[in-house]
Amino acid sequence: MSQVLYVIGEGSTRMADELSTLALDLKNFLVKYHRVTGIQGPTPLSADWRNWEIYFTHRGLKRHNIYHVQRQDPIATMYQAMRADTNGELLVRIPNAQQNALLENEIYYPPHG
Repeated sequence: MSQVLYVIGEGSTRMADELSTLALDLKNFLVKYHRVTGIQGPTPLSADWRNWEIYFTHRGLKRHNIYHVQRQDPIATMYQAMRADTNGELLVRIPNAQQNALLENEIYYPPHG
C-alpha cells in the first residue's frame, strides 16, 4: 500500500489527524465485526482527510467505500453515524451481483436523506 503525502496548514493538521484516526477506526470496525478480507486503505482523497476510500471484500463481493465529511462534529458522533451508514450499506442485498464486480458506496457525514 502506498502512502500519499500532502502538505497542509497547521490549523488543518489537527482536523486531518482526527479524520485519519476516524478512517482507521472504521477500517478496524470492518475487519473486527464484519470479517472483511483483502482490505486496502484507508487512502486519503484530499489533504485534509475530508474524503477517503477503502477497498475490501465482504461475503465474496468486492466493495469500494468512499467517505465524505462535509461538517466536523465531535469525533464520537461522526464515528457512530458513519459506522451506522457503513453497516447499512453492507446489509443491502445486491440481486444478481457479478462475483468480480466492484460495488461502490458513497458514505456522507452528515448523512443525506
